[in-house]
Amino acid sequence: MRANCSSGKKYYDAESQATEALLFVWSQNSFREGEGPVTVYCCDECGGFHLTSKGEMHEKLKELLKSGKLDNLREAARWEQKFRKS
Repeated sequence: MRANCSSGKKYYDAESQATEALLFVWSQNSFREGEGPVTVYCCDECGGFHLTSKGEMHEKLKELLKSGKLDNLREAARWEQKFRKS
C-alpha cells in the first residue's frame, strides 16, 4: 500500500488488498446503516484501489455480515485492544 494518491485517499496496489482493508475496517468499527465504506474501486487518477461508501456493498462484506462472522471478528478486536491496554 502506498500512502495516498492525489485524491487524498489511501492507495492499495491490488483489489485484493483493498478488499482485505475493507473487511478489516469493518472488523474494527461498529458502523451504523449507511455509514462507513462498503466497497472498493479502481481509481482513474492513480490506477490503484480505494475504499468507498458509495455503490453496492462488496460481496465479501455481504457474506461476512450475513454469516455472523463479523461479530466474531469485532469481539476478537475488542479483546485485542483490552490486552494491549494492560
